[in-house]
Amino acid sequence: MDDVLKAKLDATGLNYKVDDDGDGRLLFQTTEDRSQIVWIDSKKDKFSEYEDWDIFSYVADVPEGDLSGPEATFLLKKNGTFKAGNFMIRGTKLMFKLEVSCDISPNALKDALVMIAHTADKYENIMNEGGDTF
Repeated sequence: MDDVLKAKLDATGLNYKVDDDGDGRLLFQTTEDRSQIVWIDSKKDKFSEYEDWDIFSYVADVPEGDLSGPEATFLLKKNGTFKAGNFMIRGTKLMFKLEVSCDISPNALKDALVMIAHTADKYENIMNEGGDTF
């Protein structure tokens, strides 16, 4: 994990661990009986002079990386309602993801991490009929 991301995560006051490939891993208690793991990818993405990190949390397993028509339609419609973040599939995992500027303040980073945790957990509960896998 680079020093900039480490300093920002430290300044949020949230507990986190660094995984084997340098990403931040945070565990949130979203309700009394549910929790959600959120990752922040330490690898920066760059477009022109803009750099960002991906924050994401898994929502559901997606066999073959495919969703049925009704599920896909439901998620695409939901994507249009979010002020920030969106659903996407990576491999066989459905996730909720947000790209944040590397210039983000620690307070805004904390808010983004919490939002991802709660949004992903809400839709994990829906997509998995109450299951709490992630």
